Amino acid sequence: MKQAFILLLLTVGVTMGNGVNGGSDCVACTCIAAIQLQRKEEDLEKLCKKGPEGDLCRDFLIALKDALRKEGATPDTACLDLKFCNMETGEFCHLYPSPPKPPVTRDFPVVNAEPELCNSTVFEPICNLINNFANNHRAIEDIDGDGFSTIQTFRGSSWKGKDCSDIDKNIHPGRDSDGEFFIDSNCNGITNGEEDRLCKNTNKMGVISLGDSATAHFHIPAGWFEPDVLNFNHTRFAVENELDWPHFSWGTGHLNATWNGTITGPVDSLYLRMFGLNRCNHRDYQNIGVNGARAHAMNDIVKSMSRVRGMDSPALVTLSLIGNDVCNGHPDTVAHMTKPADFAKYMAATVEYLDQVLPVGSSVYTTGLVDGRILYDNMADRVHPISHVDHVVKYKDLYTYLNCLQISPCTGWMNTNATLRNVTTERATQLNTAWREEVPKLNLSNIRVAYMDYPLKAAVAEWNAQGGQTWELIEPVDGFHPNQIANSLFAQQIWKQLLQINSTQPGFIPSENPHNSEILAKFGDQGGY
Repeated sequence: MKQAFILLLLTVGVTMGNGVNGGSDCVACTCIAAIQLQRKEEDLEKLCKKGPEGDLCRDFLIALKDALRKEGATPDTACLDLKFCNMETGEFCHLYPSPPKPPVTRDFPVVNAEPELCNSTVFEPICNLINNFANNHRAIEDIDGDGFSTIQTFRGSSWKGKDCSDIDKNIHPGRDSDGEFFIDSNCNGITNGEEDRLCKNTNKMGVISLGDSATAHFHIPAGWFEPDVLNFNHTRFAVENELDWPHFSWGTGHLNATWNGTITGPVDSLYLRMFGLNRCNHRDYQNIGVNGARAHAMNDIVKSMSRVRGMDSPALVTLSLIGNDVCNGHPDTVAHMTKPADFAKYMAATVEYLDQVLPVGSSVYTTGLVDGRILYDNMADRVHPISHVDHVVKYKDLYTYLNCLQISPCTGWMNTNATLRNVTTERATQLNTAWREEVPKLNLSNIRVAYMDYPLKAAVAEWNAQGGQTWELIEPVDGFHPNQIANSLFAQQIWKQLLQINSTQPGFIPSENPHNSEILAKFGDQGGY
């Protein structure tokens, strides 16, 4: 908990990019200033630990409080004073209502005039570590190089099934076991020579999810930002996992309970449903979701998948990029959107690669983009958690603020301009049409592929039918990503689509293993996760 603010500053910088007018540094400072302002006289310095990190933390908070004491000060003007924010474009970006007089920057000697945390000797190694595994999308600890790890975070078992031997690349989740008596070569916990009898010819099939931050399940706990709560549980875990929670996601969620106070809601996933069909699939999941991924980038990202034809079992692969090809932080956002023909070309290239490397008999379920107008329509006038006490900041203020800093995850949809929101949806629809029409033309030899529209509307309709409100499905901190409830609903709706596909393409998903009850009785949790 004592490292929470420093980790927050690092995380915002690494995940949001630079932008203008201070960019991500400005956001981090403003958020902390807003929290300090609403806590009034209760100091945040007690959260700073000893040592160089703690000294930096305390110096920052002391200077921040001084800046907030000035007449007419807001979190925005305080961070402008401290030079975490600036006006390089001539525009004053503000989360809180703008003061009546134009702000004038003042010098505070305690804080460096160029507070780029990742350039400091203390934090540069940490930032480099985060960037390394985040860019390579492979486990930071994988001794035998088979793509699987024994640690949980840093692209470890949160993302891919836990390795049961990190010194032998022939032992890993998803391996098509030869039924060795003493070796659990696929890490599914079925041992003592029982693998052949209980699993052979049962059509084992793992789950591999390829996608963006929605696939990875990006989530920033609201408790980190609510001034009257400040619950920093699991902060380090979240940072080490890139603020993603794949172990609770719609594709590869495998833990049966979320963490109260950090992330809450039901867990359902394609992996859990495939495991329910065949317990021999235990630990056979891979989440290759990458924050910010677009169709072109996926041509390289897919190569971090760990599946070997001739050694491993077939897989059900999902390929779903639901927004980034129309979402970006540029002010001229439309000019940076992917063109329909290019989207179809890039997506086809990924599927053609899968046809080359996946075990024969694998299935690929692919979707198009969502209609992101749901965000502004349902969130704009709601109060953001950062303003949990003073009720000043609404989501439309956050959207405008991020656009001003040019670090918005989606300028087109997170925007007060209704015309631009409609144009963004129009482009998303064009991308979907291009990809939908391209799929039947693919010349594939080893895998099956099916396109379905992403079931956002069906999930919302189901939630509304249960008496829920649409805004309850959206992440409260970023006002952009689907939350835990939405992930569970997506799993349900995508499974329905898969059953529909299976009715016309038998074998797209396998039938149930008749030995499931015996496996449960003999092997229990099969070694867990």
